[in-house]
Amino acid sequence: MASDDDQQQRYGRNRNLWRKVYSYNKQKPRNFTIVDETTSRSLDVDLNQLYRHRDYFKIDKIDLQPTGALNFVEYDEGLIYFGGETYKTGGYNFNFSGNPFVVYTREPTTNNYQNVNVFGLGLPTYNQFIVGTSAPFSGSVRYRAVYSPFLPGYLGYVVHNPGAIYNIGIKCNSPYTASFAIWAGDENSMAQYAYTASYFMPSGSVEYRDETHDAVGDMSSDVALINQTLTTGSSTNIISAQLTNRIHWMVTTPGPTGSLPQYDEGLINFNGETELTGTYNFVFTNPPFVVFTSDPALDNSDNVNPFGLSVPGTASFTVGVSAPFTGSVRYRAVYSPSYPAAVTSFYTGSLFYVAAGDVNGANITDYTASYSAITNLGVLEVRSTAHDALGSGSSDVLITNDTLSTTLSTNSISAPLTNRIHFIVASTVIPPP
Repeated sequence: MASDDDQQQRYGRNRNLWRKVYSYNKQKPRNFTIVDETTSRSLDVDLNQLYRHRDYFKIDKIDLQPTGALNFVEYDEGLIYFGGETYKTGGYNFNFSGNPFVVYTREPTTNNYQNVNVFGLGLPTYNQFIVGTSAPFSGSVRYRAVYSPFLPGYLGYVVHNPGAIYNIGIKCNSPYTASFAIWAGDENSMAQYAYTASYFMPSGSVEYRDETHDAVGDMSSDVALINQTLTTGSSTNIISAQLTNRIHWMVTTPGPTGSLPQYDEGLINFNGETELTGTYNFVFTNPPFVVFTSDPALDNSDNVNPFGLSVPGTASFTVGVSAPFTGSVRYRAVYSPSYPAAVTSFYTGSLFYVAAGDVNGANITDYTASYSAITNLGVLEVRSTAHDALGSGSSDVLITNDTLSTTLSTNSISAPLTNRIHFIVASTVIPPP
């Protein structure tokens, strides 16, 4: 029979883990109804009677990755040039997997763009569309097209340059330097003067676009659509004339015409060096906040402390390690005009919210990071890295997180530091349908 010391080593001091069924802590039942989607049967369960049994063990280190479930959509955008015509047939940069939702907007650089209404002639197909104008027009019309088998009905995400940079097998031609969320749908207008579009967007900043398409062949799609109200959940719109035809609509966040949050992450592979210079997968609009972590899969990762040997730039950074190192260091870089911001990780395939900033330390052994309330819809995590902004070689310190909340993080520094610290706080998100 195992001794008490053996039992303590295996199970710990929590005697509840020694039993298989009953807990020493008696709790009032928490009844919950579950519906089986296959059989449509309703089951009543007591959440307090659901147990998971596992051996006792100690976790020395946790390096959490953002996780989530994303619907990456097929997206294309481009210009159609008019030279006095009233309609043009256009093609996409690739063939969609299905017929997309398409909206059109006149480019504001055209002098007479306010006097011309654009609309769809027929419904767009997987490989082409026809755009019409209310009068002969010389100028540019921008099309935006999106397809996903989950649209309408679920939130989607547009990635930037995935084929050239990340090679994740997504059809996409986005001219923006950051990803954004999108929801699209259509309205079958039946002699209507107005319509409402409903959706769910995860941020307070949204842009809405819509367009009529002549699905019935009666040339009635030459009407103006005027947005009245716009929120993260719905949009109400006025139709300039009674319409019996199809309307495509599209809502995006953050607005792709504005300044978007930018996020990048990747690996820097060491082979015995103590410092390396790395480049991002794209050039940031402004210098980002950057943090480094050693790969937890390596046996000796705990013995190597990565740090910055200079303040990161818009295109590159220099990372140092405390000892000659063979393995990988992961960098995470983010820039946004404001925080918190919603960004997409192409490494993990997930959307999450981040807050970021820096601290200028003067002989400090701890620091507190304050930030605007970050949406905590999943696991909250913080990472910090010292950067040698002064060229003093003092950035080789270990930073340990002590407390973490949605607005505050307190941290300890292994040695007095007079230099720059970058921090990134992230909260994982699984968008609701």
